[in-house]
Amino acid sequence: MFSAGKVKYNKGMLHIFRKTQKNAKLAAVSRLYHGDWVNVVNPSEKEIAELVNKYGLPAEFVHAALDEKERSRIDAVKNWKLFIIRIPVKIDNELLIIPLGVIINECNIFTICAKPNEVINDFLTSETNGFYTSKRTRFLLFLIKKANKYFDKYVEELQRTTSRVEHRLLHSQANAEVISFLQIQKTITYFHSALINNGVLFEKITVNKKITFYPADKEILEDMIIENKELLETVTIFINNINSTMDAYASVISNNLNITMKFLTSLTIILNLPNIITSFYGMNVKLPLAQHPFAYLIILIFSLTLIFFVLYLFFKRRWL
Repeated sequence: MFSAGKVKYNKGMLHIFRKTQKNAKLAAVSRLYHGDWVNVVNPSEKEIAELVNKYGLPAEFVHAALDEKERSRIDAVKNWKLFIIRIPVKIDNELLIIPLGVIINECNIFTICAKPNEVINDFLTSETNGFYTSKRTRFLLFLIKKANKYFDKYVEELQRTTSRVEHRLLHSQANAEVISFLQIQKTITYFHSALINNGVLFEKITVNKKITFYPADKEILEDMIIENKELLETVTIFINNINSTMDAYASVISNNLNITMKFLTSLTIILNLPNIITSFYGMNVKLPLAQHPFAYLIILIFSLTLIFFVLYLFFKRRWL
């Protein structure tokens, strides 16, 4: 048995839950009745067939909820409505964006996801005020609100990670820091795309005449849309900061390379000066000082003098 808070259920199966105003504790039940919630995580082919054949869910809705490339959207077939929400998950310290499918009819609500996630687990492990499995529209809004909560949590986590990587980046030019930065950039780009898609979904929910909202539900929906816009703005600023940091880092690397090349070029010129002079005295022709007893010393002093003069000239012109 797998335990989540006070709710116990077998992991890897279809799980039916019930929470009503009369029974305010979320409980796992064995049979599906009006107002119950069915949660499915990474279902097998047998479980998918059970959802379609036993409970009557449209097969295309179930497969859409399990397709990790599926975007946020609303769809309807007969008395069934499908809502695809993009949510963040953390698996083996890697942040991913996956779809969560919410399928509703007049009686029940089904949640289907390809991976375990904290958005659903929050309903199983903690008390959520105002959440009842019998209030399907409100449950949908609470799911979206939970998704916003974890987007916010993981964006803050990415910002802290970015600060640490930036600090290491200033003191190191190792590829590991650059790769870490690129991974953060990739993740936050996916977050940005998911928040845009979710925002479009939320706007569609507000104008969908087939969804009944009570005054309290409308207030939750308005708060949720505002939260999504605030998150999107935060993520947009975050992306701009990351891009600016990467551009600045590339400029620093390029500038450091230019300085190094300038130093090596200057060093090559300086070291070649005595080589040019001594090369002349390696030829088998008559040259000044060729018979002088201190010719070697004179040439050495002249070469060193020339080196120091060129060094002075380079430093004066700030070439070194």
